[in-house]
Amino acid sequence: MRVRITLGSPFMPAPGRIKKDTLLGMPIGTAANRLRKAIMFSMAKRLGEHFCHRCGTEIETAEALSIEHKDAWQSAADPVAAFFDIGNISFSHHSCNSGAASRPNKKYKTAKERWTAKNHSPRGKAAKQRWNIKRSQERLRRRSAVDSAASSYLAGREFKSPRRPHNTDGWPRG
Repeated sequence: MRVRITLGSPFMPAPGRIKKDTLLGMPIGTAANRLRKAIMFSMAKRLGEHFCHRCGTEIETAEALSIEHKDAWQSAADPVAAFFDIGNISFSHHSCNSGAASRPNKKYKTAKERWTAKNHSPRGKAAKQRWNIKRSQERLRRRSAVDSAASSYLAGREFKSPRRPHNTDGWPRG
């Protein structure tokens, strides 16, 4: 039985890889992916395709660039074909794409439709409840801060009862 020992196993990286990682200051795989993304961004800019599919604004840096599937490939009849379909690919901001997940682009014609969708969807109701809880917690925090400031101010002072009006002879009423 022959046993072959190869350099570059998961436990011991190849000497060439260590040198590349040291020269680049990062793993070679990370550097290669950043280079690919920079090239893709440069080409998208040259072709005028550097506008976000979701929000329509310009994508200004390679770090903000993200590949976007226009139609969700997971729900397609043939997911493999939909995933690799170049006609289904666009670019977007990373924040727009990650925030969208697999939800479709929803465009509302009026502000009332947008408000209704936001406030009557389970996601919108949950967000509203979280906001109300956060607001009430903030109010309680502020109120307790005012109460503690007032009590610390009064703690150093001697408590005096309010004066009662005096009689004409100068003695307090009794």
